[in-house]
Amino acid sequence: MRITRNRGLIFLAGLMLVGGLAACAPTPDAADESPDLDSASQEQEFEDWQLAWEKCMKDEGVDMSQFMVKASSDGDEVEQEVPEPPSDADIAAMEDAREVCDEKLGDPPTRDDMPSDDEMNEMMLTFAQCMRDAGYDFPDPEPGPAGTVAAMPMGDYDPADMDACMTEAGFPGAEG
Repeated sequence: MRITRNRGLIFLAGLMLVGGLAACAPTPDAADESPDLDSASQEQEFEDWQLAWEKCMKDEGVDMSQFMVKASSDGDEVEQEVPEPPSDADIAAMEDAREVCDEKLGDPPTRDDMPSDDEMNEMMLTFAQCMRDAGYDFPDPEPGPAGTVAAMPMGDYDPADMDACMTEAGFPGAEG
């Protein structure tokens, strides 16, 4: 099986989304107030919100699918078409559209499996330090309003370094 990916692009898009969603993770008190909410319904509510958010982004002129890896399968081999990284103008448009959509849709539904603001900030700081330790000029994240995070820099990073730092930082899904 052959898989090619643009980890920097995936990381950028992921941080934009996860950074914004981390602000919406339930506090321990909030989690205690809604014990009936099972993970399946949380997942469905979140998925519905995410689809509405992606549609809103598209309505605002940012088709997020243009930045996502497209996969096709032929038996055991998976080919992935890697899109061009977003330009500075694309990133600015993403930020503007995200602000509009966050205002329109409000916060996403809470999910017990999302990191808290503090946990997400710690993961991003650990990632940034790891990248600096690997020899890159990589700034600390700059938290914005409501726990959102400005887009991280796109650079010429070795995918192995990014994978190692994502794992070290403890980002969900980075273990594999």
